[in-house]
Amino acid sequence: MNNQNAQSTIIYFDNAATTRVSDSAIQKAVDLMKYNFGNPSSAHSIGLFAEKEVSLARKRIITALGFEQSDGDLFFTSGGTEANNLALIGTAQARKRLGNRIIVPDSEHASVYNISNHLANEGFDVVFVSTKNGKLDLNEIEKAANENCILISCMLVNNETGAIYDIAAIDRIRKQKCPQAYIHTDAVQAFCKEKVSFKALGSDLVTVSGHKIHAPMGVGALYVKKGVRIKPILFGGGQEKNLRPGTESVPSICAFGLCAEQQFINIDKNNKNAWELYNYLENEIKRNCPEIKINKPQHHSPYIASLVVPNIRSEIVLRHLSDKGIFVSAGSACSSKSAENRVLAAYGLSHNNADSTIRISFCDENTKEEIDMLVKGLNEGLKKLVPAKFFKKEGDLL
Repeated sequence: MNNQNAQSTIIYFDNAATTRVSDSAIQKAVDLMKYNFGNPSSAHSIGLFAEKEVSLARKRIITALGFEQSDGDLFFTSGGTEANNLALIGTAQARKRLGNRIIVPDSEHASVYNISNHLANEGFDVVFVSTKNGKLDLNEIEKAANENCILISCMLVNNETGAIYDIAAIDRIRKQKCPQAYIHTDAVQAFCKEKVSFKALGSDLVTVSGHKIHAPMGVGALYVKKGVRIKPILFGGGQEKNLRPGTESVPSICAFGLCAEQQFINIDKNNKNAWELYNYLENEIKRNCPEIKINKPQHHSPYIASLVVPNIRSEIVLRHLSDKGIFVSAGSACSSKSAENRVLAAYGLSHNNADSTIRISFCDENTKEEIDMLVKGLNEGLKKLVPAKFFKKEGDLL
């Protein structure tokens, strides 16, 4: 991956935080900003063209989600966080007379977890269920699901560990125990990466985000299945059928739609490549850095690898690798400034191991040669950065 500003090659493994905007997405956005810049709510021809382009983007994303056009609608937002806010708060406000229980896994993204705490403070009965070792505790969900449950919100792919949670099993429990409840799926890390139909999974509301699939930052969407009733959380004009007011960001939306189509077309090829990279990383770590532990859930995405680099704080590893032009993360970019990593604690890691965990996240542009450089950098870091007191003898970590 080339960084023209630095005039050097960088190795970028932080794609779960954001991806490089693709050339085709940039061109699409530039064309709309420069030549077809109309407001899609305007009645003249330029506005009508913009509205047509937004409708095309909407159709492309709905198709990539696995829904038919008649199954529901997609509402554009400023990103995944706003879409999650709209899904949870909008559902809670629309359904509070039917019940007040909301079920949420304990390792959700901050934009779901913190909203859930907000709703708990507003009087809703929020139940957090366990995801130890990356496995969703379905027994806890079954116990919590009752006639007062109005919403179950669960991500498909965990943004820090890569764990895949069983949404279809949640739907089966919902149908038996609380058929009135909606299922919301945060699909930000799964969209156009995991080959699934969210319709088949049973999701009623689905959150997606553009900048995880090579579209610009600042654009996301919430899919709402037909018959699902939620209330708006913003108020203004009548855009997005009154559910999300404000002039649509046409260039970003259309770039998002284009990326969704392109990534969906190539989903099998990209997924195969991601598995090859994940397996290659795992083998090279075992061969060259056996001290490093891989936090590997039983069911996981190949796009995210969570590594414990023992006895070195993650931010030190990050700086060491960054100096070599290799970019990884210490977890979610949305929670990297937190003193305690809630998600890794929920996974079952000790404070010390969580504090020494880095996240490697792939995209379709990464290569095995880049992994070789990463492993070399990690190996050098283990030799250079681990204090001597942590060794019993050479090569033997406590």
